[in-house]
Amino acid sequence: MDTHNIPSGQSSSPGSKLGLVLSSGLVSGFVVHRVTKKYLSPWLPSPVIVGVSIALLFAGLLVLLIDRQQARTGKHGKGRLMSLLPYSIVYWLALDLSLFGFQKILHLQMIVPLGLLDTPFSSLSGENLVWAFYRWSYPFTLFIAGLQISSAYLLLFARTRLLALLIALPMLVHIIAMDYCYAMPTWVMLHAVVLLTGVLSLLSLDYHRIKAFLLSTVQGLQPLPYAPAIQMGIKLSVLLLPVLLLSVYAFPNKHPQFTGSYRASNLRIDGQARVARTPKDSVLTGVYLDLDDEFAFDFNDYRYRYIGTYHYQPETDSLIVHWRYPNRNIAPLRGRLTREGTGLRLDGQLANQHLQLHLERRPEQR
Repeated sequence: MDTHNIPSGQSSSPGSKLGLVLSSGLVSGFVVHRVTKKYLSPWLPSPVIVGVSIALLFAGLLVLLIDRQQARTGKHGKGRLMSLLPYSIVYWLALDLSLFGFQKILHLQMIVPLGLLDTPFSSLSGENLVWAFYRWSYPFTLFIAGLQISSAYLLLFARTRLLALLIALPMLVHIIAMDYCYAMPTWVMLHAVVLLTGVLSLLSLDYHRIKAFLLSTVQGLQPLPYAPAIQMGIKLSVLLLPVLLLSVYAFPNKHPQFTGSYRASNLRIDGQARVARTPKDSVLTGVYLDLDDEFAFDFNDYRYRYIGTYHYQPETDSLIVHWRYPNRNIAPLRGRLTREGTGLRLDGQLANQHLQLHLERRPEQR
């Protein structure tokens, strides 16, 4: 590992030193715990793995105490141990990112049971949705793995270390946002947060240079040759034009009071009650009123549905549905859709059958 161009931190403030210590301990402790638990657990008992990880968490604090003691006594080695902490962060970050990349290449991540992949989309957990999405395209998986492995190896060299950090920063922010929004296991998200603290800690060592670079102007892009008022108008248009365009856009949610997924109950056909008693009973159990006036009947199985387009007249509560799936020869559904308690009541005629049922809105899917 190239050990040039990382500030030693000898002149750092106590607060920045403490941040470096905490970041080093967290990164090394979490990475060692993950790596040993995943790859060495057959040979190392769990108490040993946990003990080593906890020891690393507090090793940085010991380094800080030694550094302060050396500062008080004026010993020659003052700051030498502290200067090793950034390299500890670099090493464990690089090792973890590299391993994550190779795990993806070798199909050791993004694993979803095959049986789950053939179930309805809405039945999958957020975690399974994420993994199913990423595993669908192996080339995309390789692209992500390439970013992780390249950033890991670029970290090891002084001339490419900043580039590696700038690659890792948005990648880890994206991972954390995905972990949080898709309800991934807490420990998974916490691990990503710890890696991000390591990246931010290393970036903070070059804070002034990075700030100067980010706030500098692009030399090849000259200012617009217009008056300040015109320039401000151009900038404001970026905010105001979307508002104007969206104000005249025909939104697809034409009947928001109905849009949703409903559970059908109290079904009566020609006055006779019908109930699905087994999963094999082909009985109407669900109704979907969707965007763009999409309408669907679910007959107790997502593979058996009628799908069409509905037209609703609020003055008379009248409803007509023209079907297009499984074919266009199915007679239209004609009837009335009205409020009933906390749900809806559908009373209509489908071919030569008279339908009556109550619709209760299902909870919104994540």
